[in-house]
Amino acid sequence: MREILEILYALKDEKYKNFNQKIIKTKDEILGVRVLDLRKIAKNLMKNDKWREFLNQKNLKIYELKVIYGVILSSCDLKLSQKLKIYDEFLKKCDNWALIDLIKFQNLSNYNKNELFKFTKKLLKNEKEFILRAGFVNLIYHFIDEKYLSFIFNIGNISQNYYDKMAHAWLISECFAVFPHQTFKFLESKSLDKFTQNKAISKCLDSFRISDEFKSKLKAFKK
Repeated sequence: MREILEILYALKDEKYKNFNQKIIKTKDEILGVRVLDLRKIAKNLMKNDKWREFLNQKNLKIYELKVIYGVILSSCDLKLSQKLKIYDEFLKKCDNWALIDLIKFQNLSNYNKNELFKFTKKLLKNEKEFILRAGFVNLIYHFIDEKYLSFIFNIGNISQNYYDKMAHAWLISECFAVFPHQTFKFLESKSLDKFTQNKAISKCLDSFRISDEFKSKLKAFKK
């Protein structure tokens, strides 16, 4: 750990630190190391087979260390069931959107997707803000598929928290990019709360993957 900290302190950038502190609200210390460098550190730990030792760290208080942890957890050579146990504990220590959005599990089989989907549904029942956001993010990364559309459209207004609602809006906009006709009908129903509905539409309007024809019609669905 001392060696990793030495590398981080050598790479820290005060301007980048100040930038991150503005957009990432966390109680952890932020050093100001770029994500690309953090990914390189994580990759090096995995090459040298030091990642298992790193995942055993329980009391990380520096944001960048948690980023490295999340990168390793996303792609390390563990069974998904083992990853999810670690992920479950890690989420309890996440207090910002950036860490939540960082984790994207790699190389999932159909069996693993089913396992992750069950876990994701549990996350969506959690009232803690960033844990609930993780449920939405998992849906975005792994489950924008016709098989799951009905589930996604029937989630309902399950949170009053800003970062959860933003993730919900992000999810709907991603669905629109892949399944425009189905998602158009969903937004036409105006079943989302005002904030999430309007944010989802705004994200659709900003997307290069959605046609101008759909965009012009979507504006009428704002609340």
